[in-house]
Amino acid sequence: MKIKKKVLSTQIMKCSLIMINTLKILHNLAKIYKADIVSLNETFLKPNKQLEIPGFNIFRSDRIGRRGGGSAICIKNSIIVSQIPLINLTTSENAVGIEIQTGQKNKIAIFSIYLSPSTKLNQSLFEHISANHKNCIITGDLNCKNKIWHCQNENSNGIILENFISKTNAHIVNCAKTTYNRGKSVIDLSITSSSMLTYFHSHTVLKQAISDHQPTITIFKNLEPFKRYHTIKRINWDNFRDDISKRQSTCLLENKDDIEKEASELIYDLKSSLDYATNSKSFMTKATKPAEIPRFLLDQIKLKRKLKRSLNNNYTEYRKKMYNLICRQVKNGIKNFKNYKFNLDFKELHNFNQSDSRHWKLINKLNESTSFQTIKTEIKLKNTQNVITNDQEEIVEIFGNHH
Repeated sequence: MKIKKKVLSTQIMKCSLIMINTLKILHNLAKIYKADIVSLNETFLKPNKQLEIPGFNIFRSDRIGRRGGGSAICIKNSIIVSQIPLINLTTSENAVGIEIQTGQKNKIAIFSIYLSPSTKLNQSLFEHISANHKNCIITGDLNCKNKIWHCQNENSNGIILENFISKTNAHIVNCAKTTYNRGKSVIDLSITSSSMLTYFHSHTVLKQAISDHQPTITIFKNLEPFKRYHTIKRINWDNFRDDISKRQSTCLLENKDDIEKEASELIYDLKSSLDYATNSKSFMTKATKPAEIPRFLLDQIKLKRKLKRSLNNNYTEYRKKMYNLICRQVKNGIKNFKNYKFNLDFKELHNFNQSDSRHWKLINKLNESTSFQTIKTEIKLKNTQNVITNDQEEIVEIFGNHH
């Protein structure tokens, strides 16, 4: 899904994610269409397999015990989100749900569901979603066929889904274009509750091919989700000194009560002067723990953006060389700055104090750092479908068939 400029768009992409090239295509499509939320079906993932898309948080429901299947929702990491537990509601399907909150103080629940052709639609799951989430969007490869949503044929799951939609007054917002090329049918569906139909803008089947299913994008307008904001505070010590100097004591300290009163007034004056001298700025960022960068590096980043705009407006080889040069400088500058901050943290821990909370926070920060992640060597082979896999059970089976 995508949320930008008060437009919420839901992007559904169905593909086998064990292929690295597919991930690259997926990431490029998300950038091109500025998708904020991406729904994935048939991920083919197992718990021991990682899925990472830069700039996104990922929630998954992997198929356990059998190959194939799986669902995932990828949401931009600038958006505040919580996962909806579904583990006690699912049977044979893969389902994952998240909840976001919009500026209108409305909560929106988004679900990605994969239903195999041989699995009966879990009507109780859909009824639970409808009963507990007034504003909901259900996306996924449901393998439900019905002429109402432009399929040539019908199946039993299509009839069950039709009854659910009629009973709950939900809406399938797909356009008439085929989403499944081999079957010439519309089975990758976008379903909304009646309350969300007000915000619906458009549904499009994209031309880019990822698999035998075409990616789609569903757009909702006039929605703005809550995003992660951070506040930076800076104290102007000159203003602090000027303000505190004006707050002179007028009482004489003759007894204990006078001293306590004067201490309370002094604390109040200090806090008031600090508030007066403190400048605050709030901003949105993808980083969970943003760090202030040096002024010279910030100037380089601004120059890089300026050169990029100039290059787009009027391309020349000289401008291209200048842009590439500043890109390298910015990349090296950020790398050096990260190393500098990392070394500072180590120096701070040189005099470790067990009772100092700052030191424990630094240890946790270093533990979270990607610099300490172990690089795992994986064995990858092509299976009988000529698809690269690193699933251990499948690799053992391939070796067994060849030896």
